[in-house]
Amino acid sequence: MQLVLVAAYDCLLHAFIGRTLGKAIAGVTVLRAAPAGQDRVPQRLGLALAARRTALTVLLPGVGWLLLLWATISLSLLPALLGVVVLLVSVIECANLRRAPLGQTCWHDRRCGTIVVRLSWAQQLQQAAVLQQRAAAGAQHFVRQAWQAPATQKAVEHTQAAAQRAWEAEATQRAVQRTRDAAERIRDAQPTRQALDKGKDLAQRLRNSPWGTAVTNRPQRWTARDDDATPAQQADSSTPAPGTPAAPSTPPSS
Repeated sequence: MQLVLVAAYDCLLHAFIGRTLGKAIAGVTVLRAAPAGQDRVPQRLGLALAARRTALTVLLPGVGWLLLLWATISLSLLPALLGVVVLLVSVIECANLRRAPLGQTCWHDRRCGTIVVRLSWAQQLQQAAVLQQRAAAGAQHFVRQAWQAPATQKAVEHTQAAAQRAWEAEATQRAVQRTRDAAERIRDAQPTRQALDKGKDLAQRLRNSPWGTAVTNRPQRWTARDDDATPAQQADSSTPAPGTPAAPSTPPSS
């Protein structure tokens, strides 16, 4: 089970990102090599090529370790020898490095048609931004296709029709009418009328009080600032108009 999880991890990350977390830290990426005699930019591996490469880099040494584990449990010599041979083959093929025009290749890279390319951190960040844009575009395309699918449109139409039927149902209309009648009864009730009348009387008394009259007759805009006015104008403005009650004086603060 653990071998299957490791193989899935290696295959999926190489297929869609081109590297595992260890390769990202080391600054290398696995790409599809250009065919011989062609000057073409390397591309992503794809799922099929990544699975082929994972079979050589993960499953082959994994089988060797399983053979050694089996030999340890059963105390058998033949599985141990087979496991050692498989692990030696895996180590030798990984150590068989060759330089390529764009990077390096091991034996499994040459068998699968892949190449290991070293990237700087700036290139990795640029690559991550491109992958993010591709993922966002893919998600938008998927959501658009899912919304435009016939099954989704049929479900939306059924939901709208069900909502319309529920609204037009006799029970819904009776409930709406009962709510309206209750609101009208509350509005026409005597306590509600009394509260409204008391509110109106209180507002009228406040408006007719000296304070309310002073606030009502107070000018909203000033033609000149008090600092710029002459002493005669300040005296005229401080004199209350005829018929206007004087505002109560404020006791001095202690």
